[in-house]
Amino acid sequence: MSKELKDLIDSVDCTNKAHSDMETIISRLTEEVQRLNFTIDEQKIIIQNQKTKLSEFKENNTPEDIFVLKDLVTNQRQDIIKKEKDIEILQQTIAEISKEFENAQTFQEENEEL
Repeated sequence: MSKELKDLIDSVDCTNKAHSDMETIISRLTEEVQRLNFTIDEQKIIIQNQKTKLSEFKENNTPEDIFVLKDLVTNQRQDIIKKEKDIEILQQTIAEISKEFENAQTFQEENEEL
């Protein structure tokens, strides 16, 4: 086997491994995004329930409970904002890895043509 052919085979093997690694990373990040979206949806439901309770408490004139609920809602909103930012970061990472994956595929296709 000539050195050039061996180098080409090694290059394709490296590209295939990189391709597999990128697919694994993309899969893991996609699962993380789904998990965070689920958590955000749950917290939005909790906030909506607390808003309902808050309106009921307003009708009953219980200001101390209102303040407690407002604090809870505020904290959960902050959590949602943080998780949405985490999702954005993960989506950017997925986009970057997808771009690298496309570049690796292009490289592999070019090597296969050789």
